[in-house]
Amino acid sequence: AGRSEEERTAAARDTKAVAVRRFWSPVYSPYSTYIIHGDAKITCAAPFPNEEYSSYCDYIAKHYEVTVPPHSRLYEAQRIWRLPTNVRRRNPRLFVLSEARKKRQKVLVPQDDLQHDKCDGLVSVFLPQEAAMESNF
Repeated sequence: AGRSEEERTAAARDTKAVAVRRFWSPVYSPYSTYIIHGDAKITCAAPFPNEEYSSYCDYIAKHYEVTVPPHSRLYEAQRIWRLPTNVRRRNPRLFVLSEARKKRQKVLVPQDDLQHDKCDGLVSVFLPQEAAMESNF
């Protein structure tokens, strides 16, 4: 905590290997927190798993309006939807994902492509290294 966005972005980009899980946020959604499990062993130039996008670079550019270099490594990640807190929620249903959003996220990582152990109950995605920063929570 206390580091600038530039320092946190540099820390993610300088990552060579993930020996222990880390918490990163995408630059296009800095208040979202993801658990980084490890290198997916592919880059953003890899074909996207559906025909709508030609590659992960294409998906990120069209979906988030962020340009990611094709050589950027993808990391296996899972979004943390609710961080632990002592505050009681008035309406816990506010945090339930719509079925459409769940389907859209699930398409990002075919389950046979996963190489690292995951946390039960969280959707897996690939997060590009060049569009990530260490989380600041």
